[in-house]
Parts: sequence; C-alpha cells; structure tokens
Amino acid sequence: MRLMAAALVVVAAALIGCGGSAGDLIAISTTGGGSPHARYVVTGDGLASCNGGKDKTLSSQTVLDAREVERELTDYAEKRSSFMNGPAGARRYVASTKDGIVTWAEGARSAPPVIAKAILLTQNIKSEVCPGG
Repeated sequence: MRLMAAALVVVAAALIGCGGSAGDLIAISTTGGGSPHARYVVTGDGLASCNGGKDKTLSSQTVLDAREVERELTDYAEKRSSFMNGPAGARRYVASTKDGIVTWAEGARSAPPVIAKAILLTQNIKSEVCPGG
C-alpha cells in the first residue's frame, strides 16, 4: 500500500510539471521605415515566431540575447517608457514583456543602450525565424 501511495505521489508530481507553456519572454513589433509591419515573439523555452507563423528554435546566443534584453528593459517597461525622438520616417518598435511595454523609434537620441541591443535582437530573430530572413 505504501509503495502504491509513493508511486502516486511521484506520478502526480511529474504531471504537475508537464504540459505548461513556457510563456512569452519578449514580443517586438515593428512598423514603418520602409518595411512592412512585423511581429517577433520569443518564448521562455527558446522558440520564436515571426508574424504568427510556426515556432522555430533560436540559436543559443539569440536566446541569451533575448533574455538579456528582456531583463535590461525591465525598468523601462514598468514605466512604459517611450523614446520616439528619432528621425522622420524611422522604423518604430514596441517591445512587450511581463513587466510592461517600451516604445522607440530607430535612431532616437535619448534611447538607452538596451534599445540598440533590442534592435539587433530583432534583426537576429528575423534572420533565424522569418521566411526569407
């Protein structure tokens, strides 16, 4: 009887850890700048999608970069920061994380260094995940 009870506890514990989604780590949408609208979503388990397409596995470095950008955006996302003082017609970005939203324009003069990292991350995701990169 004890053996069966122990087995049930092990099975229940295993089931609790299974089946859950990793959740979104960061989503970045782009508009303007002469390019069509795009949306890139990175999940906590290292997958990414482009414009709602099929999830694909990212390279280890891109996953690390996404986690770093998400972490560095925390304070800005909580404050819903916006860095939109870029050149006219510049590409615009919206990054969503569990902490909130950050918006910016490419080339914004007041943007912190993490914004450049986020732009590079977006380009890397696009090349790894989107059809035609």
